Parts: sequence; structure tokens; C-alpha cells
Amino acid sequence: MDADLIIIGGGLAGLTTANRALELGLRPIVLEKGKEADYPCNSRYSGGLFHVAFKDVTKPVEDIEAAKRRRETLFRLILAVTMFKTLCQRTLPKLLPG
Repeated sequence: MDADLIIIGGGLAGLTTANRALELGLRPIVLEKGKEADYPCNSRYSGGLFHVAFKDVTKPVEDIEAAKRRRETLFRLILAVTMFKTLCQRTLPKLLPG
């Protein structure tokens, strides 16, 4: 098997890298150790979102701290929704008849 690029990990970063390599005409190989469809990984824990921190270091410290609090609130909301979804997917089939 010939490849121009070997990518370790099939998470968001690895698959994005593979996609860009294909766009550039390269032949990437992605190596992923997760075997199950819902194995634990950072992409799954993030809810499938990219978290990018945009901070303007020229703003007052109070503005930056407020942005951090908003980001933390959003992260907790995403985590709660993800956990609720997983709980429902795993529990409801056991509770509902046939």
C-alpha cells in the first residue's frame, strides 16, 4: 500500500488533515485504534464541535474573563446535551417494550 502521508488518529483533526491531503493530490492513510462505533475520543467528548479560543489580548482583562465564563457555560451546556443524548440512547431501549 502506497501513501504520501500517514495520519495517526481518526478524530476531527486527523480526518480534516486527510481531507486536505486529498484536496492537494496526496494519498493519505489514517491509522485509528478505536474499534467500536462509539469509542471514547476527544471529538466525541466535544460533541463534534471545534472549540477555538478567540481572545483579543488588547481588550481589558474583564472582557477576556467574561468571554472565558461564556465559553465555560457553553461547554457545560454542550457536555450536558451530549451526556443526555448518550443516556437516552443507552437507557430508553431497555425501558421501552419490544
